[in-house]
Amino acid sequence: MALPGTDTLLAALCRDALVPHAVLRSRTKPPVGGTGDETADAYLAGIFGMICAMEGETGDRAKQARFVERAIEVQEDWIEKLQQQGRRGLIDLPAQRTSSLSLGRLQTWRDELRATEPDLLGQDVIEGRRASA
Repeated sequence: MALPGTDTLLAALCRDALVPHAVLRSRTKPPVGGTGDETADAYLAGIFGMICAMEGETGDRAKQARFVERAIEVQEDWIEKLQQQGRRGLIDLPAQRTSSLSLGRLQTWRDELRATEPDLLGQDVIEGRRASA
């Protein structure tokens, strides 16, 4: 079971960037691939791409943090739905694993984007960084 919004997110990302997804991924180094879950990695790549697309906009870090916060809300709602299904005997372990992995990474990104501690200010704290040209 794919995460909600995965296909839509990737389609929007490609549309907004006016480039195919493969080209966009070559321009960024998304902090994905380490979860061991292909669906979570695809979802996180889409989220990361949208974060990168917001760079340079006025108030970009606040916009990025709000965007990630909304993605967290979606994941929390999805996890609740999976738990309700589990109580009815419909257990989907792969979807639960994917959602948990995605949620954990998103929470880390949110915390990094909201960082206000002096030792974090000015750092590129999200693990993936734009590839230098």
